[in-house]
Amino acid sequence: MGGITTIITTVIIYMLVVAAIGIYSFRVSKATAEDYLIAGRSLGLFVLLIGIYATNMSSFGIVGYPIIAYEQGIGAFGYAPAAMWLAPIAFYVFCHRSWILGKRFGYMTPAEILSERTGSELTGTVLFIIYAIYTVPYLMTGLVGGGVIFSSMTNGVVPYWLGAFIPYIVVLFYVMLGGMRGQMWTNVFQGCVFLFMMVVGTAIIFSKMGGTVHVFETLRAEAPHLLQLKGNFDMRTWSSYVLITFPAVATYPWMYIRVMSSRSDKVMRQTFVLYPLIYVIGWLPPVLIALAGVIVFPGLTGVALDDIIPMMFTKFFPPWALGFALAAILAAMMSTLDAQLLTLSTMLTRDILVKKTDLTDKQQVLYGRIFVFVLATIGYILTLIRPGTIFQIFNFAATGFIGLAPVLFAMLYWKRFNRYGAIASMLASVLSTWLYLGNILPPEAALGFIPMLPVLVISAVVLVVVTYLTPPEKMEVTNRFFKVFERVYTPFVNSKARSKQVSG
Repeated sequence: MGGITTIITTVIIYMLVVAAIGIYSFRVSKATAEDYLIAGRSLGLFVLLIGIYATNMSSFGIVGYPIIAYEQGIGAFGYAPAAMWLAPIAFYVFCHRSWILGKRFGYMTPAEILSERTGSELTGTVLFIIYAIYTVPYLMTGLVGGGVIFSSMTNGVVPYWLGAFIPYIVVLFYVMLGGMRGQMWTNVFQGCVFLFMMVVGTAIIFSKMGGTVHVFETLRAEAPHLLQLKGNFDMRTWSSYVLITFPAVATYPWMYIRVMSSRSDKVMRQTFVLYPLIYVIGWLPPVLIALAGVIVFPGLTGVALDDIIPMMFTKFFPPWALGFALAAILAAMMSTLDAQLLTLSTMLTRDILVKKTDLTDKQQVLYGRIFVFVLATIGYILTLIRPGTIFQIFNFAATGFIGLAPVLFAMLYWKRFNRYGAIASMLASVLSTWLYLGNILPPEAALGFIPMLPVLVISAVVLVVVTYLTPPEKMEVTNRFFKVFERVYTPFVNSKARSKQVSG
């Protein structure tokens, strides 16, 4: 029991430190909507880079990826090459022009841009609703992860409901208080904690198991199928993951809005380039630990797979170190949960209320905080139901987000793009997602690929066909956007002049 007390005490201290960062960020923040919702577009390279990394290293990164590695083997290493090495291209393609428009016209969300680009509030409202439908389940993964991790690493002393409640109340506190500034600063702290603990933890576990060579020799003897180059994936499934990961990193609204908070064009582009390097450092350790877990805890299935990382830490770490390990895992989960809460709150405030009423900055901040509380509470209540594994919940949400990629791309690059194609494409993506994941369409309908890929294709085809069958938008609406791009993307303009043009 003394060991459990040590673990809980360490986590409590960690949570108090995170809360203190939230209090400090509140003290230095400004009472404006732009400061609360997107940190006044003032984030520098280090804060933006670590913040985006920590935001993306979610419960799926600490629980979902390991499940893939445990079941599919080293093929999991091929799951995210696009996320690591193509992420700079994806971020640039989907987010750079959005940042330019945000800097020029004050936009904070993708739905705002879509509404203005099409001259239709309906398109932005539809995008917001779809974002909300898929973000709430994804939000649940952080709370489910907290409940699973706490319960597993304290041998049930902290029950699942309380383990989910602790990150809920701490994240609620610092996001309501500090907004984006508090969320990003806590993410920097939590991202560093997670990186350090996962790298050190992997080294300790492999050392106690006889070293890396011994671990993989044992796997070769006991589970050779897991050491096939593509693991248990067939090539269509494996290639599906690679192909959809490229647009995925930029279609998550919390990643999209994080980029909008960049201080300058230069900072944003440097973040894009450095992102893969830091991502691979944090992504590999959970995958390696899960592979080693096949030896130590063979035969796990269903929701028991969610426990593989905490079970490995519990097996090989002394109680005093388990507290730090639990704090590091919670850091990964909370750093995505807070981003999702603030993102939904930002979209509710900017995409719904501001369009319908004339709100002051103070009122926008107030409503933003109210929405954070309501959304977090809804997420926590749904977490108690626990409708599936973290991987299943993620798969549902990620498939939905992927289907929005054609619209997010077209609104920035295609002059012929219009509201009819946008709405038809978004609705087609929702319908196809539910048909595939609801098992209404048989697995054969995906032609051997994971459903995310055909959903993406269907969405793109519907967008193009409907757009060409319907009238284009008024040229003055389209030109308002593209004239900004023409000025900014002038050849040989240096970054300083570019930033000046954008701000002008």
